[in-house]
Amino acid sequence: MTRESLFYKILSAVHIVFFTSILFFLTVLLSLGFLLLPALGAIFLIGKDVIYKEINITDSIVKTYFVNLKHSLPLMKYIPVHLIMLLNLAGIYLWAGADKMIYSVLCLAMASILLVFMLYIAGYRTFIGNNIDLIEITCILFIKLPYFILLFVGVVCLLYFFSDIIMFILIPTSTFFIFVLEAVIFIQILLYRKTLGTLSEEDEFYYLTESLFRRK
Repeated sequence: MTRESLFYKILSAVHIVFFTSILFFLTVLLSLGFLLLPALGAIFLIGKDVIYKEINITDSIVKTYFVNLKHSLPLMKYIPVHLIMLLNLAGIYLWAGADKMIYSVLCLAMASILLVFMLYIAGYRTFIGNNIDLIEITCILFIKLPYFILLFVGVVCLLYFFSDIIMFILIPTSTFFIFVLEAVIFIQILLYRKTLGTLSEEDEFYYLTESLFRRK
């Protein structure tokens, strides 16, 4: 069938990534950054449907995004984390302009950690539940330390090298990279659930905890 062809799958993936990326950027831009966490939550919910192959490409992706955005608005309760991250982002440039590079680097590291933590908050709400436990998130974050370091380094590089060219590239493609980050967080959540004994062997992704990702 046409809908099962490789071409159709690629076209569907491009469609999802392009439109959700545009919507994500518009949401963050028009809200002056204050809806970043709900926007991430919306993208993570779409990513979850992609992972579990529940995404319906015949539905309006625009409508799906806004429904998920509305569903993710409770994440605004973590606005203090967001505000501290924004202050650190401002501190990067303020301290750099004052030739205080040590403080600028510290602000960069703190902003990156907080942004990664926000990704884990969105991941927890997407794959575990609405009652977010920050202690549990911290446990998930460190359950596979190399994954956290990978995400942290990636965010540091993004913030450090961010430019108009990178922004131009990310506007139509940012969702693709968010999906990649979500996949890494999803694996850590699976490992955490298995450690707690709440992951059933019947889960279709249980094999991930038994394969390469379990090796030291």
